[in-house]
Amino acid sequence: MNKKLRQLTATIACLSCTSAIDAADIFEVTATTTDLLPLLQTTVGSSDIIPLINQASSAQGAFAPFALRAYSANLSYAGVPNAMNIAFNAAGTTATLTSPLTGLSVTFAGANRTVLQSQIEDYLKNSGSAEYGRMMNIINARSLVSVTDGNPGSSTASIANQAFRELADMPRRHSHAGMSPDLDSNWALSADAEYTTANPKGFNVDTFSLPIRASLGVGEIAGINITVPLSWSKIKADGGSGSATVWRGGVNIGIPIHIMNSSGRGDWGWKVAPIGGVNFVGSEDMGTGGMLLHGGIGNAVSYDFDRFRLMVLSQCSYHTSMSFSLGGYDFDPGVNSMILKNGLRASIPISRSWALEPYATYTTFLDSAAIDQYITLGIDGFYFFGGRGGNPPKHLGHLRAGAYTDLADDYTSFSFRVGAGWHF
Repeated sequence: MNKKLRQLTATIACLSCTSAIDAADIFEVTATTTDLLPLLQTTVGSSDIIPLINQASSAQGAFAPFALRAYSANLSYAGVPNAMNIAFNAAGTTATLTSPLTGLSVTFAGANRTVLQSQIEDYLKNSGSAEYGRMMNIINARSLVSVTDGNPGSSTASIANQAFRELADMPRRHSHAGMSPDLDSNWALSADAEYTTANPKGFNVDTFSLPIRASLGVGEIAGINITVPLSWSKIKADGGSGSATVWRGGVNIGIPIHIMNSSGRGDWGWKVAPIGGVNFVGSEDMGTGGMLLHGGIGNAVSYDFDRFRLMVLSQCSYHTSMSFSLGGYDFDPGVNSMILKNGLRASIPISRSWALEPYATYTTFLDSAAIDQYITLGIDGFYFFGGRGGNPPKHLGHLRAGAYTDLADDYTSFSFRVGAGWHF
């Protein structure tokens, strides 16, 4: 990755911007001559930003006809056209880098292209890295497949969704169905395997996730959840020639505090849960990545009816990013957003060992986002196994299978997950 990042900063001189367009490929560079000779223009697409920029800035490959011409090159980044622009003179001794997204405009001069690339590298290594972060922040607000923020498949949305799921894991206490409260366990371990296919307008995204969670209870008052979310995504433009890969991982913590514990029918339950964590996201293909920090608070109120439990949930989380250094370069995706989630979830016991939990969630990005709001509809099925005595018996663990969909303008997704948990 170090080599690719160095190539990116040395050749990123080829980029410019305005509003979102339908993608023919994840990245497209359009080179256009700017001299008085006959007009020459070509557009080349790719799923890997670095080799594409390398070719355009060095006038090689499909851009070879521009080698002795004055020309400019514009980058369309994940559906956001003209993300950056650079204009070269015919001799390759001057270059002007601009970005309408951020207002960036800087000119470099050198004896040849090699000197220009060195100057651009030094610029991006220092103050220019902040400009790149500002550009990515604006792309988050415009691209339906931005890696870090601004859409249901982004890192911030995934982090908020995982915390919200844990908030919904209220103690399932239905004495008439033989379910015992989860809090009776000192600690528990669970894991889910999930597959998601999403269809943002002009793109297709496949994601595989494996969140692993350890929970430790402190009596019936409080506990701590530690989750390690791992995921891998492939992003492809409709009609594109390849796909870009995205990796995610981190450590998230929730501290559920049970203010009221329901004892059964006609009783209320209430808990609050401070949340926080650090996550890392990276994509060499998309030339982005960073360290994401978040914190927030969740609130869940439940009521036990005769045949089911109804939960009303809400959560507000703040997400930001910090730069990280790799090979002497600083990268920051420029994340600065708040996400609000509100939902309803019912827990319906079918027997002493089976339960269904349908749910609906409304999510809002409170800051600029490509998709500022979306609805989630889903259902989970549980099978509780084992028994350790007691009335009702305390289950040793559970199996889970579920499906859900995210719905928004220009965005749909479907997810299926299976998992298991063990109570100790």
